Amino acid sequence: MAEQTILFCSQDAGGTNALFPVVKEIAKKRLYHWEYLACGTGKKILITESIFFEEGDSLNEDYIGHFMDSLLPSIVVLGTSQGYSMEKKVLRQSLERNIPSVSVIDYWSNYRQRFSGHEKGGLMLPSCICVVDELMKQEMIAEGFDPSLLVVTGNPFFSTYAQSQVRGAASNAPFLFLSQPFSEISTSFDPGYDEFQVLTDVLSSLEYIRKHSPFSVLLVVRPHPREDPDKYSRFLDSVRHTFPVKVEAHTPLSTLIGGARAVIGMSSAGLLEAALRGKPAISYQPNVQKDISILHKLRVAATITSKEALSKALLRPAAPDVALLREHYTDRESIYRVIGTIQDCIPAHR
Repeated sequence: MAEQTILFCSQDAGGTNALFPVVKEIAKKRLYHWEYLACGTGKKILITESIFFEEGDSLNEDYIGHFMDSLLPSIVVLGTSQGYSMEKKVLRQSLERNIPSVSVIDYWSNYRQRFSGHEKGGLMLPSCICVVDELMKQEMIAEGFDPSLLVVTGNPFFSTYAQSQVRGAASNAPFLFLSQPFSEISTSFDPGYDEFQVLTDVLSSLEYIRKHSPFSVLLVVRPHPREDPDKYSRFLDSVRHTFPVKVEAHTPLSTLIGGARAVIGMSSAGLLEAALRGKPAISYQPNVQKDISILHKLRVAATITSKEALSKALLRPAAPDVALLREHYTDRESIYRVIGTIQDCIPAHR
């Protein structure tokens, strides 16, 4: 009997983070032969994790089909991304060849966009979808997903936080701002703010901290992987601030979070990572039309909507209940649940 092969595929950082712990466990135990097709921001993560991959940025759908015909995978395992991503191209080719497929969702947002096809309103769905928790499952059912496709597995990436040490921040530690490119997204969704308005208010609040606190103030701005870091260099040149601000696009996010006094964002997945690492995590959404913060959804922290409340929160950042968070989201069994779901979908295991 020929060895069974898994084709992994991911494009964005979130999907790649969700898959790499699964790949490592499969490789460690030599459960299956596997190949990885990657592109976009996910490639840097795989390089850091020493996972070999085929470069997919320049591949068209016909080539992907030929690649799959030569590889003959038993199953494809996918991250999820918006737009007509490489994962969707691989999924379409697998559907045409009746190859089973599993998609792993990493975060509580944009469910339908993760599976939207070329056709307006149409969805391309895999054989099975791994979801983080019951909340995500119920949200997806409310959006019209078939409950029989959804399996609660957890996010394997969260298991990497389980043993990370919780360290207090030094008095001169920087504040960390996690950006998202809301001003660049052309969709019908309007959160009521954009990254420039939020960063302006963060700068203003930190000026307040500098005047009313004995501690020094330093801000690190982390652009989103899809953002051009230079846009913040230009923006910071145009606004007044009396303390150092550094734009940092290349240092690993985990390193920046580990060294931060507090982490500020809008609805970034990095806010949950910060909370899981024991750092004060602040979701700031002025004029918010619809609160999409995961901290709010998971009842980790309330969303802050005014600059005055932001200043108070930054003056005395509150640490999360990291033990409770880790109990719910960092169990290593999530890796094995995803592997079990993959095995259930491979024809020989049915």
